[in-house]
Amino acid sequence: MRTIYAGVIMKSNKCAILDSNFLLAPYQFKIDIVDEIKDLGFAPITLSCVIYEIEHLVENRGKTGSAAKIALEIINKRRIPVKHADGLADKTILEYALKEDCAVATNDAKLIRRLKEKNIEVLRIKQRKLVVVD
Repeated sequence: MRTIYAGVIMKSNKCAILDSNFLLAPYQFKIDIVDEIKDLGFAPITLSCVIYEIEHLVENRGKTGSAAKIALEIINKRRIPVKHADGLADKTILEYALKEDCAVATNDAKLIRRLKEKNIEVLRIKQRKLVVVD
């Protein structure tokens, strides 16, 4: 397993699919996930099924709804490409990552386990820093 901490530039043209819980992280951790991902050499993208999840979270009151609103603002303001993909988010993310050879940015432990089983590169947040684990 190789771990690379934010600040170390990786040379890669690989895309990184942003999962919904990863997109909610800026609210909680106050970090710029887009710049962190780009600094590691990845091109951030997300999937339409992830947007669908976040749009439903916006309806919640409190921190979850606020985090979801910020996530949608990040996607729009930072012009994160949204690729059309129907289905349940975790399954669709896994399938898309395999098909398009993308890394996945998530903090979802179950999804991380499934991604590692398929040898898919994972980006996650640990101690308020973006970390690549493959």
